[in-house]
Amino acid sequence: MKRFLFMSALASVALASCVNDEAMENTSKASDQKITFNAPVVSGTTRAIAGEQPGIDGKYKTDEHFKVYACWSNNVYSTWDANNIYMNGVEVAYDNSGSWNSESVSGGTTYYWPKTGYLTFAAYSPATAGGTISYGGTGLSITGFEVESNTSDQYDLMYSERSYNRTASIGGQSYSGVDIWFKHALSSIKFMVKQKEAYTGTTIKLTGLTIQNAYSKGNFVQGLSDGAAAKEGNSAWTNQGTETHYSVWNSTDGQALTTALTEPNDIHDIILLPQNFVHQVSGGDDKVVSIKVDYTIQNGSGPVLPQTATLPLAVKNASGDYLYYYENNNEIMQDWEMGKRYTYNITIGLDKIYFSPEVVDWVDVTVTPDLTI
Repeated sequence: MKRFLFMSALASVALASCVNDEAMENTSKASDQKITFNAPVVSGTTRAIAGEQPGIDGKYKTDEHFKVYACWSNNVYSTWDANNIYMNGVEVAYDNSGSWNSESVSGGTTYYWPKTGYLTFAAYSPATAGGTISYGGTGLSITGFEVESNTSDQYDLMYSERSYNRTASIGGQSYSGVDIWFKHALSSIKFMVKQKEAYTGTTIKLTGLTIQNAYSKGNFVQGLSDGAAAKEGNSAWTNQGTETHYSVWNSTDGQALTTALTEPNDIHDIILLPQNFVHQVSGGDDKVVSIKVDYTIQNGSGPVLPQTATLPLAVKNASGDYLYYYENNNEIMQDWEMGKRYTYNITIGLDKIYFSPEVVDWVDVTVTPDLTI
């Protein structure tokens, strides 16, 4: 009676403006200056989620905290020296006057610049991030990270590039402090929904969106090749596991759809673990990440009919190979990757009810015997 149309699109991620992070040989040594941090830049665009200013892509929220690592070296940076760790996961907060520092945290300690040598910095956010976290020559490492099943409790896990060879609280942006450039470690998921046509006398309401069979746990490694001014690493997630159903949005009353793509009212941003859509299961059927859509249909004053459609993000072809959704012979969806926001456009279409009236032939009967007068 109905047809369900599904489209998915990968939203490209734009990099926010950032300061140059090349090795700096700043010869102006600080005397008794405190170490402060600039308003961190967030690489990539997300919406009003934990970590960024609502409505301002790339700007770190002033009520958020992050943690900092700093390694001292007598000369310009060569390797991350475990014997010269100056700051080891120190929590940093906004000071309400234009920068972030360690003494703005309740019970925090003030850190000052050394008289000689250089400091190289790195950070992660938020400070309350879960898992077992460490930092070393290859960058940030997190073991046993878990994405909260309650979407309102999810947060934007981020890690920074290194700020090399700093000697003072300068960074090149509008605030005073060491420049910190955060990158997103997770994937962001967004939904837009509409009905295909204006159906006279019929109301379609969205009542729920659920992401099914998504991995919720994993380990993260930044994967830097340690050395002089190493910038880009082979960041990756490994050992993903524990399939979880994430209730993205639900409403008892439902939200009436129109022909315009609309984001469900008051939906939480979904921040999930990067992963392949097909989870190989030894000795059993593979599990595939899917989207379950709940909605209702009502014709006029008739009954409200609950409907459900489950849309797998990968399907098997006749040869048993998994394929993603295709449109116009082009693959339009890939596995979730770090730092990318994916927008799913969902269109619900209805088929009219048509009738094919026919008349059953008469059955001819000859009455016997004949009637005689």
